[in-house]
Amino acid sequence: MPKDRERFIADLVSSHTPRPPLALPGRRALRWCLAALAVTVTLLWLVQPFRPGCLRALCGHPLRLVELLSGLLCVGWGATMALVGSTPGTRLSLASRCVAGLSAVVFAVSLVVASIASTPESSSIGHRPYCWMEVLVYGGASLGAMLWMAHRSYLRFTAPTAIWVGLAAGLVPALLMQLACVYDPCHGLAFHYGPILLLVGLGAWLVKRLAR
Repeated sequence: MPKDRERFIADLVSSHTPRPPLALPGRRALRWCLAALAVTVTLLWLVQPFRPGCLRALCGHPLRLVELLSGLLCVGWGATMALVGSTPGTRLSLASRCVAGLSAVVFAVSLVVASIASTPESSSIGHRPYCWMEVLVYGGASLGAMLWMAHRSYLRFTAPTAIWVGLAAGLVPALLMQLACVYDPCHGLAFHYGPILLLVGLGAWLVKRLAR
């Protein structure tokens, strides 16, 4: 290579600092999930304490425990699939996709069964008057944190990955609101899980705006 070309290339790269390699999508998703859960729990507790006896109810009613655990799995897999879909050269294995799909099916079935089964202790204990607004605010904060993390890593979300981001961000406060607010299947579907649809739309809109 001619000396002048070597000098030209050296001048081009001299002002650039090397970036550390990106962490694996699964690790970044785990960090985001833990941070989102910790912040949401703290904010929920500061606004109003959790419903009395909510943890005992999980032990006494296995369906609620299945709903919570399968929902948390959906959060983790949703964040992972969003980051995998936006990171070049990475993809989920078939086994991982099967586990993600199975957790989503179990979560959906638990919601359907809870809505048609008889639910003891359906009362106004722990009622939070603005629970749906809290889900939107806390979910929006988690959504913004994910987009900021992706922007710092020079990742570009697409429309499909934006859907996963919105679902994961909305599920975090929705699942915790099932413990913090009154437990009633119809109320939960409408006011705890319903706002997730708005967060999915918000995520898709923000990704479209950032892509310009």
